[in-house]
This record gives sequence, C-alpha cells and structure tokens, in this order.
Amino acid sequence: MRKIFLLLVCLTVFGKNYAQDSVLLRGPYQPNSKYKQKLDRKLEMSVSLDVDSATLKKMEANGISNPIVQNHSFKSDAIITTGNIMKNDSFPLIAEMSLIGNNLPQNLKMILYAQVHPGESPHLDSLDLLPKMSETDSAKASLFPLLKNIFNNVQYPTTIFHVGDSTKNTTDFPMNMPGVQLTMHSVNTYRLLKIENGIAYFSINYNITMNMVGNTNTIMNGKGGGNGTGYFSYDIANGYYKQTGNNIDMNVSVKFYNPDTNEGLKMEIWENEHSQDSIEKID
Repeated sequence: MRKIFLLLVCLTVFGKNYAQDSVLLRGPYQPNSKYKQKLDRKLEMSVSLDVDSATLKKMEANGISNPIVQNHSFKSDAIITTGNIMKNDSFPLIAEMSLIGNNLPQNLKMILYAQVHPGESPHLDSLDLLPKMSETDSAKASLFPLLKNIFNNVQYPTTIFHVGDSTKNTTDFPMNMPGVQLTMHSVNTYRLLKIENGIAYFSINYNITMNMVGNTNTIMNGKGGGNGTGYFSYDIANGYYKQTGNNIDMNVSVKFYNPDTNEGLKMEIWENEHSQDSIEKID
C-alpha cells in the first residue's frame, strides 16, 4: 500500500508540473460567460509636409505648424456576454461599450454583435452607436466595415506552448477607406515567458509593412511600416486573455500627385500607439 501511495503522489506531483509547463490557447472568449473589460489607448501622430517656403509661411500665418502634431486618447468600459454553443459550433457575443475620448461625443456607447467559433476571434455581424443621431449614423456606416475587417482577420496562435517556446503567425488587413485602398501585413512573434498560478505570460514582437493606393478619385500612393512590442497574460483554466498591451511605432511616406507631371504633395507620417487592456471574468 505504501508503494501505491508513493506512486500516486509522484504521479500527482509530476502531472501537475507538466501541466503547468505548457498551455494551449483556447481563444479570447468562452461560451456562456460574462466579462468586464477596460481599454485604454493613446495615439501620438506627427505629419511633416514637404512644402516650399512660401507655403510654409502661409501655414504659419494661419496657425498651422509643420510638422502637424496630434494626440488622441480613447478609453472604454465594456460588458461582454456570450451565449451557448449553437448547432454550427459557434456561440453569440454581445459587447456593450461606453466610449470616452478627446474627439468623441459625450455619453457615446457602442454595441457589437458577433459570432465566435471556439479558438477564433469574434466575427462581427453588426453594431449600434448610441445615442442615435446623424453623426453616429454616418460614423456607423464608415466604422462597421473597418471593424468587421479587423475582427474577421485577427488570428490567434493555436499551438501548444511550453515555457520558452515561440511561434509566428501573420495577420493581413486589407482596408477600403474613403478614396484609399490600404493593405497592412503584420508578422507577429509570440513567446511563452512563464506560467505562475495558472496564468501564462507571453511577450509579442510585431513587424509591420503597409501599402496605400488611391482609387480613381484620389491619386496617391504610400508605403511604410513599423515595429513594436507587446504582452498578454492568459487564464489557462477559464480560457481568456486577462491583460494585453502594445507599444507600436509606424513610419509612412505618402504622396499625392498629378499623374501627368508626377508632381504633388509629399508627407512623412510618424505615429506611436500605446494600448493597455484588462479583462475579468465575472460570471
């Protein structure tokens, strides 16, 4: 009996150590759950225009600096509710978000409706902006295809990680914006740093390239790219991302031009995006 007892103890200890040495990411959300999420994003942007001295003086006379510097901030509190798994193996998700930003209307709320297949990012079906008014209706018309494209193209790593393991995946974002076709390609490297108390801690490195091409109404082109770092922590037992953060720098060269003379306006754009998100399972 003593040998059997020692064998069971060893199996328990070594089994526990093995489990805590590896993790399989099961996606950002699980069915029949409720989450509380906080988002905090800051964007710094600098636009340098390649203009002659006469144009520069006119800009300065009108109070416009070169480079043009802008700072944007955005915060959100969200309640995310998921339903039961349906016949097609997906489950519904509703995210009710209160939005606060230096360029946003007061008391703005956004409600997202999506479907989630286990292990995947939500696929956005529709959204609402409240209160309903002409400004939010026009914003909804332009925002929905952009968010839908982002949601539907995000890919999460699905391999089993052991501590020290790393893997790469790629994310492509083809975006149609007014007058511009933008294509962004990101190579993301994920590394499992450690597992403590049932939480897996990862680092992320981003390598991004971007191309912009104007349509028939906007004659322009642009190229650029950037790099960044990030992190996230993952609750293994409950299967969700507890905290995420990113710090990404981008540089883009853009030219608006006359196709006959190839002359036009050139600009250099630099931006830094810093984001921190936290999520808590509350039901």
